[in-house]
Amino acid sequence: MEQAQISPWSPEVERGSTLSFLCVLGNNRTLDRNASHIIWKLEQNLIAQENYNVINETVSNVTIYNFTHERAHVRCFINVSGHEQLLNQTQVRSGFRPDKPGNFSCIFYYDKNTTCSWFSGKETHLTTHYTFIAKRTLHAADELHFCRSDNGSCSLFYPYVTMGTIIWCQVKAKNALAEVTSEWVYLDQMETVKPEIIEVKAIPGVKQMLRITWKRSELSPNSVKFNCRLRYRNTRLNYSEEVNVLMERGKKKASFNLTALHDFTEYAVVIQCSDSFFFTGWSEEKIGRTEEQAPSREVNLWRVIESSQSSENRTVHLLWKVVEELPSSGIILGYKIQCVSESSTYKKTVSSTNKMDILSLTGEAYVVSVVAYSSAGESPEATLRIPSIGEETPKPVDTVKAFTSNEQLVVEWETSALEVQRYVLEWYKEQETEPAGRSWQYIANATNWTAPKGVFEPFECYNISVYPLPKDKIGAPKSLQAYIQERSPSVGPGAKMENLGKNEVMIKWEEIPKAQRNGFIVNYTVFYKPEGGKELSETVNADFLQYQLKLLKANTQYTAHVMASNKAGRANGSTITFNTLKLSKEDLILMNTTIGLCMLFIFVLGTVWSLKKHA
Repeated sequence: MEQAQISPWSPEVERGSTLSFLCVLGNNRTLDRNASHIIWKLEQNLIAQENYNVINETVSNVTIYNFTHERAHVRCFINVSGHEQLLNQTQVRSGFRPDKPGNFSCIFYYDKNTTCSWFSGKETHLTTHYTFIAKRTLHAADELHFCRSDNGSCSLFYPYVTMGTIIWCQVKAKNALAEVTSEWVYLDQMETVKPEIIEVKAIPGVKQMLRITWKRSELSPNSVKFNCRLRYRNTRLNYSEEVNVLMERGKKKASFNLTALHDFTEYAVVIQCSDSFFFTGWSEEKIGRTEEQAPSREVNLWRVIESSQSSENRTVHLLWKVVEELPSSGIILGYKIQCVSESSTYKKTVSSTNKMDILSLTGEAYVVSVVAYSSAGESPEATLRIPSIGEETPKPVDTVKAFTSNEQLVVEWETSALEVQRYVLEWYKEQETEPAGRSWQYIANATNWTAPKGVFEPFECYNISVYPLPKDKIGAPKSLQAYIQERSPSVGPGAKMENLGKNEVMIKWEEIPKAQRNGFIVNYTVFYKPEGGKELSETVNADFLQYQLKLLKANTQYTAHVMASNKAGRANGSTITFNTLKLSKEDLILMNTTIGLCMLFIFVLGTVWSLKKHA
């Protein structure tokens, strides 16, 4: 027999609410123990005594505020001889009121049944029951169909619903906290069982086409003729297109060819069919890819020529990138590189899967070419001329400048050579030492270029060069350095002192490493302060790395540091301390001279006195 009763028993409550429980001692309670000796726990945690209320000798009450556990036990104990003895316990579940059901949909399985489902809303975490009600006519009370469900769906069995049946639906949701009822929903087009797409495939040798094959559901009778809608879309795009296709009676499968598609492009396909009464649901999406073809555009070719002391040999880094095709024509498998001398019979052909090659060339002029190839063929040839050593280079552009606009780097240049219509703009990080790390862009019929967002990283210094391209030649570059965005230097300059004197000292500092400047240094400021005095400063141009402080106090302790500034901010270096001298070099020379003259005078005076005495 239980020693106590606890109530309420197994309650379901709203999360965050305040609860109240009673623990009632039975007739066989422990001697000399009453309700004042009852203690309460939530799971294993003791509930504070200020939440207790002793109603009489046999009844104890406890209040629990803001109950947020999904499930938890409330227990009452009694203290017997220093030990806690469990009297009784109950489990409490908390949750939420049900949402109003919505988003009704029904699937018709011909002569089997119709299954309807709905969206229940958020999880209540409590036992929630749903009652599904269906009517053929909204105001006909005798045509009700009930179905109770806990999983958000119900089935209406044949012959209650047959082909062409129109029904009204309503769902009631109820748990311990509340009951809500949806609106009546009119379903005039129920989905039938869905067709299935078997495959979406390209036909070998046929460009820009996909063959779609589908079958009717096993539950739909072969005697039904279907008019179907085939919907397809390029997976890179957000819009779809549709075509109408027919599925004859007696056929379980059908096919259709989609034409005029893009090469080597993925398409997602779905199908929906109608039996003249209503449409089925859309099939599951299936994806296929059209045939590829040879690359249609030549690669973007560039070179970096290493400076060499030799007049006979040089190293040329050949770089290229694939010009993106939208849509893509296929998968690039590799590249063929050819190098031909203009003045001899030398010819070299190699293949590569990389987007670069290193050529060891003599001082002659060469023409190099690169083609990309796929399993379907080769791209047009891209060519570039390497001039001979000592060949006159066309003059560079007159001026070039760079600035930031709308978080994008803009490069502009001017030229007096009117015949030049094409340029190459090359850029790379100042810290980059490998030719393969360079980027470039061909520009035609313009003398400016705006970099796409993300091409240049903030707080990084870039070397930028503009090359004019008169005819088949490459002119000399005009270069500059630029930041797309600056910020304060990461560190300040380290300082030291030299040539310490009585009233002056030389402060020297080192340049901040390039990777930590985060912008162009515009000036340095030397701050210095005598002990107990006011801080003074001197600013110098960024070209200087030292400054001589003058008019200092003799025999005084000073602190000093150097601050570096760029357009975005500034950073202070570490502080140094020094003491000026009591005497300068000039003071020491004067003092020594004075002492020497005094000693000489004393010596002469003593000599004269000695001679006079002797005489």
